[in-house]
Amino acid sequence: MFPVELSAYNAEWPVLFEAEKLRIAAALGADLIHIEHFDSTSILGITAKDTIDILANINPDENKQDTIVAAMRTIGYDFMWQLDGAPNYRIFTKGFTTDGKK
Repeated sequence: MFPVELSAYNAEWPVLFEAEKLRIAAALGADLIHIEHFDSTSILGITAKDTIDILANINPDENKQDTIVAAMRTIGYDFMWQLDGAPNYRIFTKGFTTDGKK
């Protein structure tokens, strides 16, 4: 979808993830079940796209979804549905727009 630019490994990537993990955990509280750093920036020493990918397992209660979206927006995340899976799933993005501009 977007042009991919690769960068040499950056030792700050795990540090950036840990800081963002704390922000997400503070915003979501008990609605956050599990969170991890995944994809290329999580692998020590490799060239990667310069995006910190975070996988968060959140409360599946449909009645909590508006609260979760609002909480993530308070820390700068945009919400969208990802429609390429079955079932569709939610994603939050930060630092770029759906047209690929940062």
